[in-house]
Amino acid sequence: MPFVTLDKTTRLFYNVYGGTGEDVDPSKPIVLLLHPRFFDHELFAPQYTDTELTDIFNLVLSGIRGL
Repeated sequence: MPFVTLDKTTRLFYNVYGGTGEDVDPSKPIVLLLHPRFFDHELFAPQYTDTELTDIFNLVLSGIRGL
C-alpha cells in the first residue's frame, strides 16, 4: 500500500487508478475519492474498477487519518 508522509508522525494511505502503477497520468483530470469515516476505500470499488472511468480520469483514493 502506498503512503504519503505529511510529517514525521502522520502518514496517509492513497492509491491511484487510471495512471500507471502509483503514478498520476498528467494528461487526465484528477478525481479525489474520500470515503466516510465508518467505511474504507472498498466503498469506491465500483468506481475504481470501472475502466470507462479510469480511461478518462485519474482516480485518487485517500484514506482517512487514523484508519
